[in-house]
Amino acid sequence: NERLEKNLKRKDVDWSQSRVVFIADSFTRYQQNAIGFKDLPIELWEVKLFEKDLVSYSQLKPPTVKGSIKTLTKDKTIQKISKELIYPLSHHLDRIKDSKIKELFGKIREEVQNLGKVEENSRKYFIGYWKDNIKFVEVFL
Repeated sequence: NERLEKNLKRKDVDWSQSRVVFIADSFTRYQQNAIGFKDLPIELWEVKLFEKDLVSYSQLKPPTVKGSIKTLTKDKTIQKISKELIYPLSHHLDRIKDSKIKELFGKIREEVQNLGKVEENSRKYFIGYWKDNIKFVEVFL
């Protein structure tokens, strides 16, 4: 609301692209292991407060990457949502066999990110680049 300087309605938000971000001073081993599914949009961030109001934020990465959350459930709603989840960039890069294509994508990615404040979102079938809430580039690899 602050960025757009207008109020949003629930219907104005694409809830299928949402993720859950947990912020705490520490997490249990069980919580850390829960983020290990490659298609589950959950992030854990540890925050520490130091002297002179210095704050440190650290995103926790899963100790091991497990398989898909789909293997644990047959629920159609969860399967639908998992199709729209964020995939790591490596999901696409590992599939590129031609080194020239990989190099070209690297150049495109670098130029797009040089525009400043560009958000990169990797989905199952494409990588999208957003600036000021507008998707202006999609790359299908």
